[in-house]
Amino acid sequence: MANKSLKRNFHIEGSNIYEKLKFVIVFRFTAISLAILTCLLILINHGSDLFFYTEYEIFIFLVIIVVFLTVIYSFINYYIRKKNKERYFALFGFIQIIFDFILISVFVILNGGLESNLIFLYYLLVLMAGFIFLGAGIIFFTVASSLIIGFIADLQFYFNVPGHYYYLYAPDKLLFALSLNILGLSTFGWILYKFSNNIKYLSNKVIEIDEVMKNAAIFNKELINSFTQGVIVLNVQNNIVFINKSGMDLIGHDVFNDSMSGKAGSFYHFNLKIYDIFKDFPLNIFDEEKVGASRFEVKYDGKIIGFAYSEFKDDKNPGRRILLFRDISYVKELELESKINEGLIATGKLAGWLAHEIRNPLSAINTSIDILNSDNISCNLIDAGGNNADFGKLTGIIKTEAIRLESLVKDFLGFVNSKTAAFNINAIDNSVNFEHFNLYDFSEYIISQFKSSEDYDITNRIDNKIDIYFEKHRLHQIFVNIIANAAASVKSRYKNKLSNNVKGKIRISAIKISEKFSAEQVGHNAAENGDGKHKTAGGFLIMKFYDNGEGISEDVIKNIFKPLFTTKKNGTGLGLSIVKSIVDNFNGNISIKSKKNRGTLINITLPLYEHKKR
Repeated sequence: MANKSLKRNFHIEGSNIYEKLKFVIVFRFTAISLAILTCLLILINHGSDLFFYTEYEIFIFLVIIVVFLTVIYSFINYYIRKKNKERYFALFGFIQIIFDFILISVFVILNGGLESNLIFLYYLLVLMAGFIFLGAGIIFFTVASSLIIGFIADLQFYFNVPGHYYYLYAPDKLLFALSLNILGLSTFGWILYKFSNNIKYLSNKVIEIDEVMKNAAIFNKELINSFTQGVIVLNVQNNIVFINKSGMDLIGHDVFNDSMSGKAGSFYHFNLKIYDIFKDFPLNIFDEEKVGASRFEVKYDGKIIGFAYSEFKDDKNPGRRILLFRDISYVKELELESKINEGLIATGKLAGWLAHEIRNPLSAINTSIDILNSDNISCNLIDAGGNNADFGKLTGIIKTEAIRLESLVKDFLGFVNSKTAAFNINAIDNSVNFEHFNLYDFSEYIISQFKSSEDYDITNRIDNKIDIYFEKHRLHQIFVNIIANAAASVKSRYKNKLSNNVKGKIRISAIKISEKFSAEQVGHNAAENGDGKHKTAGGFLIMKFYDNGEGISEDVIKNIFKPLFTTKKNGTGLGLSIVKSIVDNFNGNISIKSKKNRGTLINITLPLYEHKKR
């Protein structure tokens, strides 16, 4: 019944009283500790002997009392909440303030009475009472504090306690000190009472902030622990000061004892260095010069652990690093399977490309052999002058196409680095791979393989006087692949317009430029053979291939020379890759300009060389 009356008179809000009492317990410990420290400093500096006992004995005694009360209050506060005995919070809070009142009074009496510098603790007492009990607490403990101050004055005047007997001969000083202290305390209490609503708001705000911070800490801990990947924070000595639950599960709880497991998601010194767990951990990854390499892998317990790290921004604890890690063993297995599958796909495409490239030479060879084996071979092969001109032409075709087939097989077997060996001018001699030939006749032979189409017209604008010394079968690959792509492009664009006699157009042109023009003048850097000097004794050959087909988008142009990249349904993605490889290996240059539904222009510049005799 008394408890209900107390709660009603002092207006305690049961929903917040636990947090209020917890705050007061911490506040009391801090404030009185500072008061004791102040007292000690005063005694040391002035050599005061105001105590009945030695200064250090009183100091130790008060410290023990404060610590003891703090522990007892915290335990009782927690116990009441745990047992859901909230109706006792009001009584417990009132008892706390009463004990504080008694302790402060004893402390003031022993420390000089009205002359004590610690009378300000009564002000703190009134403030704490107002924080818990609002207006009623302020009035009650202001009056109680004023009465005890008057009692202390009586002790000093009538009983010479605590030893200031000079008040016996100066009662005016005693009256002045008494009036000043009571007036100050009463004024302070009156002001607090007037602003009790503000105190209520302030106390609720403190409780709210404390609750928010506590909930935020719990939320952050639960959030970090809910991550599926591990999180580790290292200090500057590479000691682990933080690890989440997933990290512990991944590493294994054998490394962490039960007490450590309870610290998952909290900052705690685990007394473990990162390399105590991961033996192969590359500490040099943290070097300033290597800070860009933020991802790495470590083998651990038969697994592959993938790491990513960054600097932990903390001004109070500089040098910390945060590591994110997870088991990527399964991902690595998938990557390996993917590479194997990609290799199988690439092999299939290479086989398709080889079959496609071999078909045309075999057709030419078979046709020539059929003619040579025909019944009227003699009349077909002997001309009016008695020379076997057709026989030489047919055997020449067979030889040319056989050389081309041999080259295709070499490309297929060596497409692991689809580029041929880098070209070296000093190796040019009487090699069978290089020969003199007329570029116009050569191009006409290739164009003849495409002219049978009714979907487009091919115009050859190459000067029939251009003779070059080059690898014919390599140039053959360049022409065939580019013209084939151009033909497919114009067919795709004009396939629905043939009824209107609209046909695609393909134009081929070439010029030969003498050596006196530099590489910059012809728009490329192809003339260098590795030592920075131009050694193109035969000048440059500039070829242009134009078609008015469907064009190429910018995104496709960026990838068009990559091996196996194709936009065609049945394409191999090797044609232009081989062209680029050949051009590069002859220190040449290739560029593409194209617009959708406008057409494509391919420019190729190749250095030409004169035949060297041994």
